[in-house]
Amino acid sequence: MKQFLDAISNLVPKRLRDDRGATMLEWCLLLAAVVLPAWVIIRIGLATLAGHYGLVTTINQMPFP
Repeated sequence: MKQFLDAISNLVPKRLRDDRGATMLEWCLLLAAVVLPAWVIIRIGLATLAGHYGLVTTINQMPFP
């Protein structure tokens, strides 16, 4: 059991010093911070355009007074 605890205690500081994935994580977070709001804005814009198109086509189909 002591050997296992020694191995774990030696492994933890090595993992804390390891920063190989930090750059990829930063890029993923930056990408998520840009893409997710853009996706929401595009969905809202498309829904608005679809609603406007429906309104215009309904008005155009009304009989002329």
